[in-house]
Amino acid sequence: MMKNLITCSILLMAMLLPESALAYDFMVNGIAYNRIGNEATVTRGGNYSGNVNIPETVTYNDTTYTVTTIDTEAFRRNTSLKGISIPTSITTIGQYAFNLCINVTQLVWNARNCPSTGCLPVENITQLTIGEEVETLPDYFMSGISSSSHITGSKIKSLHIPASVTSIGFRSFAGCKELETITVDKQNKKYDSRENCSAIIEKAGLTIGRLVVGCKNSTIPGTIGFIGDYAFYGSGLVSIDIPNTVTAIGKSAFYGCSALVSITLPEGITAINEHTFQDCNSLLHLSIPSGVTSISIYAFNGCTSLTSIDIPGSVTSIGMYAFANCKSLTSVMLPNTISTIDERTFCSCI
Repeated sequence: MMKNLITCSILLMAMLLPESALAYDFMVNGIAYNRIGNEATVTRGGNYSGNVNIPETVTYNDTTYTVTTIDTEAFRRNTSLKGISIPTSITTIGQYAFNLCINVTQLVWNARNCPSTGCLPVENITQLTIGEEVETLPDYFMSGISSSSHITGSKIKSLHIPASVTSIGFRSFAGCKELETITVDKQNKKYDSRENCSAIIEKAGLTIGRLVVGCKNSTIPGTIGFIGDYAFYGSGLVSIDIPNTVTAIGKSAFYGCSALVSITLPEGITAINEHTFQDCNSLLHLSIPSGVTSISIYAFNGCTSLTSIDIPGSVTSIGMYAFANCKSLTSVMLPNTISTIDERTFCSCI
């Protein structure tokens, strides 16, 4: 009986202790850590407010630990956090580590090869610094998912890619509508921003360049052969001419470019891929080149300002919802060469 009472008393005391008293092994300069061997993990319980600079190493009781991990939910729901600096030593950021830290406006990213940002809300980030030792930028780096399931990006206006970067993750800069200028260090062996084009061009292993990230002020040089998937996704692009050297435009390349009014397509393309111009709701008119043979699903879905479109005789198939929700479309001349057209192609156009 006495033993049970003691056990219950201990459990009750543990429950009454503040969470911070149980959540970490030690604290240095307001940052809470757990230790595993010679490595340290940033965890909950610290005095996190303003700008937090996470160090590469931390010393406690005469032992130095390498800071390699930011724990799951370490900063979650911290609205006092304004800026965060991630060191080169970080290799893992746990799920939801920065979830709902909605007031972060500054990010210094030095992690060489960390695959995640820990659900960091990027919508209010105006200042981004990418360190000179960074090799990989993670998926959705400066992008986030809004309540409408469309990607919304940060508010950064300029972007510089250092020489060290060799990999740019999936949709890393999608939805960055305010992004105006992009530069790439001239010593970078994989990417460049040739001819001051304000875009990221992949060059390594290619005989002709592939544009992988664009912005509202991008131009497309005549040395570009491909526009990659999601290249201008959600950007602030208003108009652009695509040179005839371009022979392929990737899926969702201009998805959500809501300010896009006009675009000139190259004669060499043979397909309009899926979601290519979806939700370009300021686009008024588009001429499809005579070499195009297929218009894929959702290609122009949601282009609510589109009033007319020229479909050449080379087109043989149009996918489902290709022109759905084009509510301003008044006339379309379909060539008799079309052998496949889905009944939902022009869904909700009236």
